[in-house]
Amino acid sequence: MKGVSKMNSFYVEIIVVLLFFSLSAAIIIQQFVVAHNKSQLSEDTSAATVYAQNWLEQLQTCDTSEDLSERLPSEAVWDGKNKAVLFYDGDWNLISSQQDAVYTARISMEVQERESGTMLLIFVQMEKNTQQEPFLLCSLESKRYLPESGITVGQEVSHVN
Repeated sequence: MKGVSKMNSFYVEIIVVLLFFSLSAAIIIQQFVVAHNKSQLSEDTSAATVYAQNWLEQLQTCDTSEDLSERLPSEAVWDGKNKAVLFYDGDWNLISSQQDAVYTARISMEVQERESGTMLLIFVQMEKNTQQEPFLLCSLESKRYLPESGITVGQEVSHVN
C-alpha cells in the first residue's frame, strides 16, 4: 500500500510541474506576440515618418495646386482640387490600386490668402490599412509664407538706401 501512495504523490507532483510549465509557456508566448506587434508598429511608424518627411521636403516649394499635381507621381489619386492619395504595398512601393494597398499617404494643400501675403499649408498623413479601419501612423504639416510683394521665401532682398 505504501508503494501505491508514493506513486500517486509522484504523479501529482509531475502534474503540478507540467501545469506550472504550461502556464509559464503560455504567458511567455503572449509576451513574445506583444513584443512582435510593438516592434512591427515601430517599424511601420518609422518608415511612414521617413516617407512623410520626404513628401514634405519635395512639396515645400509648391506655390499652387498645379505645382502640387506636377510634383506628385502619376499613381496619385486626386480627391478634390488640393488633395491627393498615394497607395503603397507592404514593401513601400507605389501602386495604383487601393485594394492591394497596405499603406496610404494622404497629401493636401491649403491656401490661406491674407492682406500681407499667402500662407501655404501642406499636410501629409500616413496610414496603415487594417481590416477594421485605417490606423494613423504619422501626421506632418509644413507651412510656407509667400509675401504679397512677389518675393518668395529664400529669395534675396536688396535694400536701396
